[in-house]
Amino acid sequence: MGIGADFIVMWLTFLCSAIIAIGAKGFNQIHIYQRQLQLMFQVQRQARTEVNLKVAEYVKTGPVASNGNEA
Repeated sequence: MGIGADFIVMWLTFLCSAIIAIGAKGFNQIHIYQRQLQLMFQVQRQARTEVNLKVAEYVKTGPVASNGNEA
């Protein structure tokens, strides 16, 4: 190959490396966002479960005053 062809191959290699690096960074960012969403939904599910347990306990025991006697 001539000098021009070597230069073109070198630039193409650099360009491909840059695209791969940018793509990997973007993919990593997407993975971070995906993980944050998973954690958010997990917290929502946990809160919903706790509320459901409290409602079930309330339905089972009925209203109870703070002193432990039935209201």
